[in-house]
Amino acid sequence: MYTAANHFLLYQLRANGTLFNYGYSQGGHTALAFAGQAEAAGVTIKATSIGGAVVNVEDWYDFLLGVEDDSYLNVYPTYLLVAYDDVYGDVFGNLSDTFQAPFNSSILTTFDMNHTYDQVIAALPGSQAELLTPTFYASLQDTNAPMRVHLRENSLESTCLDGPIQWYHMIDDNEVPYSDAVNESAVLSGCNDVDFIPWNDTDHLNTWHQTMPLARDYFASF
Repeated sequence: MYTAANHFLLYQLRANGTLFNYGYSQGGHTALAFAGQAEAAGVTIKATSIGGAVVNVEDWYDFLLGVEDDSYLNVYPTYLLVAYDDVYGDVFGNLSDTFQAPFNSSILTTFDMNHTYDQVIAALPGSQAELLTPTFYASLQDTNAPMRVHLRENSLESTCLDGPIQWYHMIDDNEVPYSDAVNESAVLSGCNDVDFIPWNDTDHLNTWHQTMPLARDYFASF
């Protein structure tokens, strides 16, 4: 997205001024945010297609807080926690007050971008309850906790776009709950033309592989 923004003029010239926007999973959140910011800056987005998207980040975070015995899914809330503190600076303080040992001395190194995804998974326990101190874990239930406030600031449910939105979401999505997607698409439909398309017989990752060609076909229809 950073590259696209820096080379926008080149893309605009090649597309005769017609710009389409696509994002999957967290990229779906990025795509909607980009479209909103682009239109606010006077850039016309013809249409947006998203798949398995996260729109209300706080709802997704709540789902992730309840995950047990799954270090793969535990990457996500841990990444959000570390990233939000890096961006906002007020999410947590002393590492030992936030993370249980031995993670309090290893967590920042784990997420230093020099480790593979598999290495990050292997370095984490199966839940946030095992990763965080009981006091900090309990504090995340407070709606006024800094983490909660920043999660709500990053919700995109109030985004209103001029162009239509196509949204594919797998019914049995094990990483971004389908029920959340249904609720969020309904809210987005309040000021957007949203075509929400349930998808079957695959997992979260493969929703991307199967629907990206359909997004291209969707863009080609304009």
